Amino acid sequence: MRLRRIEDDYGDRVDITWHGYPLVPLERSPRPISQHSIESRRRAAEVEPKAVFGPWDPSQMYPNGSMRALEAAKCAALQGYEAYSRFHWALFSAFFAEGKNISDPSVLIQVARASGLDVEAFAEEFVSCSQRQKVLAEYREAMVKYDVASLGVPLVIANDQFRMVGAATPEAYHEVVEHFLAN
Repeated sequence: MRLRRIEDDYGDRVDITWHGYPLVPLERSPRPISQHSIESRRRAAEVEPKAVFGPWDPSQMYPNGSMRALEAAKCAALQGYEAYSRFHWALFSAFFAEGKNISDPSVLIQVARASGLDVEAFAEEFVSCSQRQKVLAEYREAMVKYDVASLGVPLVIANDQFRMVGAATPEAYHEVVEHFLAN
């Protein structure tokens, strides 16, 4: 939400590129939601008041990793930036607002359809795992270049020079953008 505000506020003056840095690079089986995950969602809602955090649907298993969702986002990106952007934000909504298991391929297909993607092309790429190596390459690069595993998420890199780790305030993001725009 905060980076979306940066995009809205600065338009073409900033370029935000999203990379897939999976917390768990190897997908494990989904599981029932844990108390820790419930607490994490509650804390996220406290620091991001404009975001919608719905309760977790108990009929949905909780994803144990983000690989499949990150691969799906890369598949959406093959259809262009606008398609990717619609899918990306719909994916956040499916997980946070609707409590959906975004490691479930059928949920990812639903999100693709709701995002107006060419679902046939999306599904073909997704089923073939064509984007998995791209996600893993970004993960390896982040491990070497930014030590993302020990830093945590979210991780925002500004102008390939400045790292912001964790949920920064909207004002902090604006301050960093203004600094780099002025220099």
